[in-house]
Formats: sequence, C-alpha cells, structure tokens
Amino acid sequence: MNTNVPTSGSGPKNRNETKAKIRFFRLRNKLKDKAGSGVSAGGLGFALEALDEAMEEMGKFSAGYPEWVAGSINELSEALNVAKGAEEQERARPYKIINDIAHDMRGQGGTFGYPLVTMVSKSLHLFTGRNPGTTDNHVEIIKAHIDTMHVVIRERIEGDGGQVGSELMEALDQGIRKLSGRK
Repeated sequence: MNTNVPTSGSGPKNRNETKAKIRFFRLRNKLKDKAGSGVSAGGLGFALEALDEAMEEMGKFSAGYPEWVAGSINELSEALNVAKGAEEQERARPYKIINDIAHDMRGQGGTFGYPLVTMVSKSLHLFTGRNPGTTDNHVEIIKAHIDTMHVVIRERIEGDGGQVGSELMEALDQGIRKLSGRK
C-alpha cells in the first residue's frame, strides 16, 4: 500500500509541494505457525503425543503433591519454632527462611490442584517480606498460616475447597485481623 504524505521540516513553504511515499508491510506471524495455532507451509504443529505425555507426568506429580509439600510445611514449622524461641530482634533469620519457602510454595499449589496452598503461601510470603513485624502476635500470624496449610494438606482439600475452603480462608483472615489489631 503506497500513500503520499506531506513531509515537514525546513523544506518548501507549501506543505503540498513535497510528498513522501510510505509503504506498509504485513509480515506473516511465523511464531504463531510454529506454535501450532496457524497453518505453516512446513506442516509444523503441536505434537499431541508429547502433550499427552506431559499431562500424564503432571498427574503423577499431582498425586504425590500432598506428601511432597508436607516436607515444606514441616520446614516452615521448624523455622517458626526458631522464631518463637528467639528475641524479637533475632527473628529476621527464621523469617527469611519462612519467606523463601513460602515463595517457592505459592507457585506450586495451583499447579498441582491445591490453589488454597498457593493463596495461603502468597499471604505468608507477603507477610514475612519487607519489614515484617517481629512481635509475638506476628509470630502467631505466621503460625495461623502454617496451621491452615496443614489442614488443607491433611484433609486433601483440592481446588478452592468449596464451603470448607471459604471457611478456612475466612478464619485465617479473621485471625490475622485480630492479631494485627484490625477489625
């Protein structure tokens, strides 16, 4: 497509005296073709066998997720015990461990069918992030997060947990508000 467009600048005083030609090119989206959502000349497509194989492997991991994540929850409990036994000014180190574990866990829960673990882990990660409070009430808030994760995994509460999931998240939220002095 060619279009004549006047140029600007220090050229002729009448803008219509000089015209520039502009050409538009429409390039083919080759990435779309390679991803399988378009028709490529080479017949490249998404290998359905590979996708089925990957889904089968994910299913295996999902089945073992509760046992696997229980180890991370136990690590959180151990770090919490260290924080409980420490003076307020010495709680930064166990908080950092808790924060790192929560960071790792928040991306895993939803992937393996436990989005409640992701939600609680995200909340715990944010709570123990920058400038976390170190009072005994703050330690109790961390404990409430870990206790909630224990319940989700022990009871195998998958998905959003329905009514039980809503009640768990509401109880956690109420505990946080109470211990934080918020209503």
